Amino acid sequence: MSEPTPGQPPRPDPSQQQWGQGAQQRQPQGWSQPPYGASPPYGAPPRKKRRKWPWVLLVLVLLVAGGCAAVLAGVSHEVSKTVEVEYTVTGNARDVTIAYSVWNDDGISSRSETTKTLPWRKVVKTKGFMKGGSLLISLSGSGGTATCSVTVDHGPPKTSTASGPSAAATCSGF
Repeated sequence: MSEPTPGQPPRPDPSQQQWGQGAQQRQPQGWSQPPYGASPPYGAPPRKKRRKWPWVLLVLVLLVAGGCAAVLAGVSHEVSKTVEVEYTVTGNARDVTIAYSVWNDDGISSRSETTKTLPWRKVVKTKGFMKGGSLLISLSGSGGTATCSVTVDHGPPKTSTASGPSAAATCSGF
């Protein structure tokens, strides 16, 4: 570059290429470009690797806590839920002994009846975490046919049939 005159901007040297005319940025003598991914010997210190296991552990803890909360909510809902159990016995048998039971958190409640003619029907409501019951029918020596049926909350019924003298049938597993 030639010397500028006072009050004038410096004039470029015609022997040097200018930016935008194929010129390349020059690095100081002895400096080289660091390999890809390596940090230069000058400037900021190398970055530390971030540990991933604390984040993985945090995600696992959150998943377990969420699962426990869901289970507790489900159990709480089941404990307070009231269920309607409908017992029915149909058929042409005479003198049928009917024994039914229902259990809940308070224990088991059992009853037995003998009916001269069918059909017979009983609806019981139960509440608590442990819900269920059974229905047993026994035919007299005169025989006939009787079918027991248990329906919980208007769902699909559990059925069983007894046929002949002194036959029996059980509806349970609900």
